[in-house]
Amino acid sequence: QESKKKAKPGDEEWQAMEEGAPVEELQIQSQVGKELSDLTIRRVILMVLFMMLVMPFLHVDSVRRVTTSAAYGADDVKEAFQLTQQNGASPGLRTFYEDAVLRYVYFHNWFNRLL
Repeated sequence: QESKKKAKPGDEEWQAMEEGAPVEELQIQSQVGKELSDLTIRRVILMVLFMMLVMPFLHVDSVRRVTTSAAYGADDVKEAFQLTQQNGASPGLRTFYEDAVLRYVYFHNWFNRLL
């Protein structure tokens, strides 16, 4: 009935010692296991340190990630102005630029309660 019992982890080493296996062979296997374990621990520590050093550089501030409405409006006014300057002062482009400025002032003034 003892042979029917389930083997527990590490039972093979005890059986090998009871059967008269050379002790040197068991020690060599444990040295290999120890070296692999040390190597794995070193790699894990290096990966954690690397992640701790690199992660702050990968973080993007929310201010830089999401552009504000004021920045979009200013870009719109700037592009309309540059378009007006490049193509001369035609009445259609001047109206386009004026509309862009008025739209920016309307949506970004302090007294507008719609926003």
